[in-house]
Amino acid sequence: MTSPCHAASSTGYSYVSAKSHSNSQTVSPPWSAGSLSPPSHGHALVGYGPSTPGAPRMGPVSLPATTTYGLSTPPQSPTAIRTPFMEIHPALVLRHPPTMFFNLLLSINRMAFMVRYPTSPMPELATRPPTTRLSINVPQLPQWSFTVENPNGVTVYDVLVRIHSKMNGRVTQAEWQSQFSESAQQTATASFQARTSGDDATRQDGVKRVDFLGANTWCAGLRADGSTGRWDVLFIPRSA
Repeated sequence: MTSPCHAASSTGYSYVSAKSHSNSQTVSPPWSAGSLSPPSHGHALVGYGPSTPGAPRMGPVSLPATTTYGLSTPPQSPTAIRTPFMEIHPALVLRHPPTMFFNLLLSINRMAFMVRYPTSPMPELATRPPTTRLSINVPQLPQWSFTVENPNGVTVYDVLVRIHSKMNGRVTQAEWQSQFSESAQQTATASFQARTSGDDATRQDGVKRVDFLGANTWCAGLRADGSTGRWDVLFIPRSA
């Protein structure tokens, strides 16, 4: 069976390599949602407003009652999500289905966007207005919420790399013993066994935070966290 990332290549989606970007480079000018190409497969966009009865939900991930899904009519380019404080780059917005192939178990260099952008969004500013510090909450694992910082302005690259590195961090013995129920430990153990099967070198790295997500290893994007100015990052199964 072809892996999701290989499938992305065969359908014409372009890979975006994190190796070609760094925090020291010049940040691209503010992005414009109007400059983006429309989704090639009619992906539904995330909107904020009264919920639509019977609207599909993203599997086991709990979504806010104010989030609705549906095909844009007529088709529109991906749009940013606005909070009272800022807008987030369209490439980072939570969508159903997701518009990026981003599996935490793979190298971030394997990540691919499923939207045809004129240029890579990686070096573009992640928010409008720009910010040097972005707070991100992990509802599924709130103890590992984090911030993304860049004195030149946080970029899309900064956000995605930080998500990947944070969730692939090792779990300490103290965290294992004090922060998780037996059920959560069983989930992490099963994920660890599946992830490291037949790979002694990987097993030596121990349990990682991503193991506590179980099958939810695919990043679906960010959503606004009410009026707090923070952003939630959600992870879902590949089939969601």
